[in-house]
Amino acid sequence: MTEATADTTIVDRADIQGIILSGYNHLPHAAYLFLSFGNAKGARRWLGALLPSISTGARWSRSKAGGLEKPGEAVFLAISFPGFEALELPETTLNSFVPPFTLGAAARADILGDVGESAPQHWEIGGPDNPVVHALLIAHAHSAKAVHLLEAKLTALIEDSDGAVSLVAAEHGYRRREAKEHFGFHDGLSQPYVDGVGAPKRDGQLPVDTGEFIFGYRNAYGLYPVSPVVPLRDDPHDILPPFPEGALPECHDFGRHGSYLVYRKLEQDVAGFWKLIEAQAEAEAPQMLQLAAKCLGRWPSGQPITLSPERDPFDYTDNNDFDFMPFDPDGLRCPIGSHIRRANPRDALANDTPLDSLRTSSRHRLIRRATIYGAPLVTAGQTEWPHAPKGVEDDGKPRGLQFLGINADIARQFEFLQQSWCNEPTFNAQFATKDPMIGDNAGQGYMTLQATPFRRRIPHMPRFVETRGSVYLFLPSITTLRYLAGR
Repeated sequence: MTEATADTTIVDRADIQGIILSGYNHLPHAAYLFLSFGNAKGARRWLGALLPSISTGARWSRSKAGGLEKPGEAVFLAISFPGFEALELPETTLNSFVPPFTLGAAARADILGDVGESAPQHWEIGGPDNPVVHALLIAHAHSAKAVHLLEAKLTALIEDSDGAVSLVAAEHGYRRREAKEHFGFHDGLSQPYVDGVGAPKRDGQLPVDTGEFIFGYRNAYGLYPVSPVVPLRDDPHDILPPFPEGALPECHDFGRHGSYLVYRKLEQDVAGFWKLIEAQAEAEAPQMLQLAAKCLGRWPSGQPITLSPERDPFDYTDNNDFDFMPFDPDGLRCPIGSHIRRANPRDALANDTPLDSLRTSSRHRLIRRATIYGAPLVTAGQTEWPHAPKGVEDDGKPRGLQFLGINADIARQFEFLQQSWCNEPTFNAQFATKDPMIGDNAGQGYMTLQATPFRRRIPHMPRFVETRGSVYLFLPSITTLRYLAGR
C-alpha cells in the first residue's frame, strides 16, 4: 500500500541537519548542552565557528569493500524562540513563527498534562525557575569517552566566545546494547517512513509526506508547512532561498530544510510500574510479562502483541508490517488503550474506514530520537520470556529518557498526539483511560483490557513517567545557520 501527496525528492540533503534524516544508531552516547546567548554579535561569531562541525544529511560514502563509512561523531544545533530574539532576528521574522513555538513548552504545560510533579515549576530545564535556554547543542559519539572528548571540544569553543555564549545546563544519555529503555522494552521501533528519505520499507504502512517533517515540501494536506519569513531587505546577500512556487516574492524562506524539535526530559518510575504489574498478575512471571506487554502493545523484544498474543517469540526483525483491524479489531490481543495504539492508531480509529484511519494517523506522526539516562534498575535478562522482574524496589536514583521529537507542526503533531491521543480519557471510544505508559494518570483512571466474555480493568492507574524538563526549538538548515552567522 503506498500513498503520498508530497514531493518525493529531497533537493539537497547536505543542507539538512543530519538528525532529521538519521537516528545515528551507531553513535549510542550523547551529550545535550543547553546554551544562553550573552550578546548577538558574539553569538553569531560563535555560530560561524561552530558551523563546520554541524553534521548534515548528506549520504555517507562507501568504502572499497562496499560498506558505509559512517561518521565517528555527530553534532547538531537547535535554537529556541528566545534564542532567535537574542540573535536579533528581524521583528517580521520573529512574528512569523507559529504560536506554540513562540510561547514555549512551559506555557503549553496544561494541555500536555505537565501538571502536579510534572509542572514547569519542578522542571530542571526550561522551567520558570531555570535559566532561559537559547539553544541546544547535541553531540553523539560511539563511546562514553568519545562523547566526553567531543563535549570538551564544544565547551572550549563556547569558552572562546568571551561570554557571548554560556553553558547553562548539560545532560547526557546513552543507548543500551540491547536497545531497551528502562521499563525493559525494545525502544525506538516504529519510526515513520518519510516519503523521499531512504529506500521504501516493505512494511505495508503508508509513507508519511515529506512536509510533515521538513519545511519546503508539501505535507499530508498537500500544503507547504507554515515557514518563518525574512523580508528581502533583511537578506541583502541573498543567502536564503525563495519560497516554493514563487509564493511570497517579497520574502525569503527562513525555514526551508529545517524542522521543529521538541526536547523532553522524562523520568521513569520503573519500580512503580513493575510493582503494579506484579500485583495485578499475582506474581506469575509469564502473566506479568503478558500484562506489561498489553500496556505497551509490544513484547520486550519489540514483537507486536497483535501478531504474537501468547508469548514473546524473540524473533523481532523490525516488524512493523501489521495493522490492527485484520488481526485485532476489538483489542482482544492488543488493548485499544495500549501505548502503541494511542501513539499510532494505524487503521483502527473508531468511526473511520481503515484507509481513512491510516491517513489520519499519518498526519500526527513524529520522528523520534531518544537516549536513556541513569543506571538500569531492570536488566535485559529479567524481561526475557518467560521471566519477569519480581520484587523490584526503587533505589532512589533518577532514570528516564532524553526524548527528541521532530515535526513541522508542533500543535498538530507533538501536542495533538500527547493531548488528544495519549491523555484523552475517551480516546477511540474508551472511557476513563489514558495511555498506561506515558499518560498523565493520577490514580483515578483505569487501564481497560478487552476480553471475552468480560473485559478486565486495572483501577487507580498511577503516573509512571514524569516530565523533568521541556524546550521547544527549531533545527535550522545549514543555509539558515549561515544566514544567522553572517547577519
